[in-house]
Amino acid sequence: MSGHYYIGLFIRIALGLLVGPPALNAGQSAYSQGYQLRCDSIVKYCSGSKAPLNCFTVMTQLAKATQDTGSMRFLDSMLQNPSRGMFWMYQVAGIYFYGKKNLSRVWRKKIVQAFSSCKVYRGETENHWLLYYSSMYLFSGEALADSCSWFNGKTNAQNREEAKAWIQRWMKKSFSEGLAEYDSPHYGIWYIVPLFMLFDFTGDPVFKRQCEIMLYRLLADQQTDYRNGVITGACSRVLDRNIFAKQNSQMAQVLGFFEGDKPLFSPAWKPLNLDYHMAIFALSSFAFPEILAQVWQEQNKQSFETIEKQRTTRRFRYYETSEEPFRKYSWITPAFTLGSVSKNGSEGFQTRSWSLDWKGTGAVTTCFGLHPFYGAHELAAFFPGPEHLVYQLVLHQRPFYNSPDKWIGASPFENLFQDKNVLVGLYDFPDTASNKCVCFFLPEGLDSLWFGPDSALYVMTGSICFSIRFSAPPLVMNTAEGKRLSIRGDKPGFILEVIQRNEVSSFQDFLIKSGHESFSFSSKAIRFRALDKRRIEFDLQGNRRVGNRKNGTDPETVLGAPGLYLKGTRMEIRANDQELTLDYAKLEITNRHAVGH
Repeated sequence: MSGHYYIGLFIRIALGLLVGPPALNAGQSAYSQGYQLRCDSIVKYCSGSKAPLNCFTVMTQLAKATQDTGSMRFLDSMLQNPSRGMFWMYQVAGIYFYGKKNLSRVWRKKIVQAFSSCKVYRGETENHWLLYYSSMYLFSGEALADSCSWFNGKTNAQNREEAKAWIQRWMKKSFSEGLAEYDSPHYGIWYIVPLFMLFDFTGDPVFKRQCEIMLYRLLADQQTDYRNGVITGACSRVLDRNIFAKQNSQMAQVLGFFEGDKPLFSPAWKPLNLDYHMAIFALSSFAFPEILAQVWQEQNKQSFETIEKQRTTRRFRYYETSEEPFRKYSWITPAFTLGSVSKNGSEGFQTRSWSLDWKGTGAVTTCFGLHPFYGAHELAAFFPGPEHLVYQLVLHQRPFYNSPDKWIGASPFENLFQDKNVLVGLYDFPDTASNKCVCFFLPEGLDSLWFGPDSALYVMTGSICFSIRFSAPPLVMNTAEGKRLSIRGDKPGFILEVIQRNEVSSFQDFLIKSGHESFSFSSKAIRFRALDKRRIEFDLQGNRRVGNRKNGTDPETVLGAPGLYLKGTRMEIRANDQELTLDYAKLEITNRHAVGH
């Protein structure tokens, strides 16, 4: 294509103008054309001389034969310094397999030898293991590896068989039982990247189809929580920067690329919302499914609930079962998402068990809470070794873990119940509990904020109004990030209710209507009547009642949202007049017109 084409391409991508691009194919939809333009712009930028040298730009340069001496020096340095274990492995695999056609035999041999001889640590979590085994699988299938001595003493065939078996077990379990590291704004990318690479380079048609179906399943799950440019609701493996600069998290950037709702470059062709992992997606033969983009676009117009089945991180001891299922629930509207989990479903020190995220122009548009719990005994359930050594190791890697002022983490003493736009929380602290308080975060820049005489907080932003009723008057402290509110007690609790701003005429109107609500806290139960007259009851015995019905969800539903339904090994995706059915057990993908559309 000509230089004029790419000038027009960059301008369209930079400005987010995906309507009316140069026709790439007369049969393509507007979304497909826009997606191809985004891919082309990433490849053009990353393969050019102005992009910074990193493993993904070197990969793209090799894929497009634009590498130079600087690129090869960077690659040589990578091979000599395999310091990041499985993260180094998948980066080297990306360079090798996407750039293979433009690598000399000498370089290919050098890379294979460096990979096979490098003693790398397999890691501790499922994203680590997927990165490790996907890279091992791909390299152990290379003929050049036949003459290599593998660092683990196994043959090519043994490594390939072991890697494939682990990946297949993980896919089978995760498809129908959920993920242990669910909806992570930071770590989620390290689940989809290996599957893209396996899809592209496996050479095994059955394994390729398994990866394809699993990609649909993961992408459908992850995009459900992507609203207004950020990852919303409860999630595992979250970092502070995913809260206070959440629009820049890896998965927020990547999903913005897939959906096409964020400009990748400025008018001066400087990266704006570019994550360099996107180069893999841009080079891949797997394109983000248009039907998923259509589902997401339709969801953006609605208010709806999502139900997800997830599972705990694998536990080594102290529990009767190594894993346990739990529920994640979200109420999503065009203005906000309120999401929570039914229990602390991970190792806890990087979990956000509930979050309210709203549409706004500020950098921080979120409210959440936590019990700043820490404990050596609880950590040791998830990691091998003596409790005191596990505790010290976690503190070394995550110094915030035992801080009473931390903003991420979950607690075994937290009990949550959510029905649509109302979330209630009860805490049952034993005498031995650390930091016997519950903390809440409020950002700066709120339109209106008022503390009522009934231990309640009332807030209005540009898009929502919400109230939080506390079981005791909160202590308020100003921090660098915003306000920290904390309540203390052996059995503290709270009630949060949120509505869209257009549901009231003013902040005063919101206060008046909220004043007509009734609520009560006891040491074991919460009762509340919401703005719409719903009566909500919740207690420490796990009883959940809305009106005259006990609250519960179909225990077999793995993922439920408008246009998406997953139960067992079968997933249905509906958008417009199309219905896509994916059956992991039968390895079938069926596309037909949807009944009733």
